[in-house]
Amino acid sequence: MSDSDLILWIQNGHPDYLNILLENHIDNIFKSCYRVCLDEAQANDITQNVVLKIIKYIHKFEMKSEFSTWYYRIAYNESMTFLKKQKKYIEYDEVENYIIDETTDFYKIDRDIQGKDITDSINTLNVLDRNIILYFYYDDKKIREISEIMELNENTVKTRLSRAKKKLQSLLIKYENNN
Repeated sequence: MSDSDLILWIQNGHPDYLNILLENHIDNIFKSCYRVCLDEAQANDITQNVVLKIIKYIHKFEMKSEFSTWYYRIAYNESMTFLKKQKKYIEYDEVENYIIDETTDFYKIDRDIQGKDITDSINTLNVLDRNIILYFYYDDKKIREISEIMELNENTVKTRLSRAKKKLQSLLIKYENNN
């Protein structure tokens, strides 16, 4: 059953379908919250707030956009509100130490280090740019959808995406010829 079908059933007085709808999207809601606060416990708390808002306002959802665009906007706004209340500054983890022995898979270590470098580089971006990059590349959202989620002008999203890519490129230049 599609999201639209589930939402119509919910809006027509069948709340049991809400669990199905939420189960289909809870991982993406959590990921969206986590990418703003970068803390699992806080992301869980924010996710709960998002779910409560979805439950409260699902009857007002008019299906003018995708359901995912709608809940991503809620998740983003809740996460930003949480950060503002916490006045949180992002701390970065140190690179993990690897124990190397004769069974060590060096390719896996290289991939892990490269993945961590990419994640750390993305995390150095400010919250707006980080979310634009992640929505675009990891969630396959279109510029229009990102614009709706973040309540930004489409040209602003394009500009910020371009600048964030250039910054990431400069941070990850060492991997340019090491594919």
